[in-house]
Amino acid sequence: MTDMTTVPAGGGHVQYEAIERAEGQLSGPTMMQLNRVKEGVGAIEISFPGFGVIGGSLAGSHSATKRATQEKLEKSAAKLTEFSERLKKTIKQWQAADEASTIEEVPR
Repeated sequence: MTDMTTVPAGGGHVQYEAIERAEGQLSGPTMMQLNRVKEGVGAIEISFPGFGVIGGSLAGSHSATKRATQEKLEKSAAKLTEFSERLKKTIKQWQAADEASTIEEVPR
């Protein structure tokens, strides 16, 4: 059996199940890993005197970097969710088109 995501030279046919698997990876393991990273970044705390008495600017940079990272991760999660939803719509449309274009065998 060939991999449904591989398109042979000269063309091929992508089955909706391949799109389903890709969406499942995005909404499942990929999103779970992103959420673990978001939680990990959120849990980073370096309280006084972690940067020392003269480390005020380092503490400020650390806080700014942490906030920026959390914002980027939130935007990434939103994009993954949006892409996953679009893939789900594509799957339904692809499946409907596949079924609509299937020629039934006519008895002889």
